[in-house]
Amino acid sequence: MRYIYIISIVGEDTLIALQRMIGIFVRQRITIKQMNISSSENKNISHCSIVVHTNEKMIEKLLKQLRRIIELFEVKITNQSPLG
Repeated sequence: MRYIYIISIVGEDTLIALQRMIGIFVRQRITIKQMNISSSENKNISHCSIVVHTNEKMIEKLLKQLRRIIELFEVKITNQSPLG
């Protein structure tokens, strides 16, 4: 079953961090439906919210790979709802 996931990511505000993060979505062939990036109180840290439509197996694999990126400090699912 496919779900709508909102993934919350906190990480370094650098181009390389964004490239590595997006590269994982490309390799897994997961389409980003929506993406919002905002700066935090610390100008070197950004918060990113990403909306994807995928299944449980793929989201687990995606989260595992995102958490390996050293520039990302926190990766979690903030919302999950069935795709109807």
